[in-house]
Amino acid sequence: MGINFDRVKYWLSVGAQPSNPVERLLFRAGLLPPPPTVAMGRKGGPRDMRSVDGLTGRVHDNVTAVVTESH
Repeated sequence: MGINFDRVKYWLSVGAQPSNPVERLLFRAGLLPPPPTVAMGRKGGPRDMRSVDGLTGRVHDNVTAVVTESH
């Protein structure tokens, strides 16, 4: 299986949205930036749902949300 980089770049430039598996493949091929990940809080505590930069591991400042679980 091969990737035609010219066609991928074309379709992305006209607004095509890759599925999650395709997005991961395109990231590994160097065509897309890493997908955002979620920062984890301590085990059993509230989960920090802020977006994390995949390259630096730093939390993005533009989104803030904390989800707490109720028992």
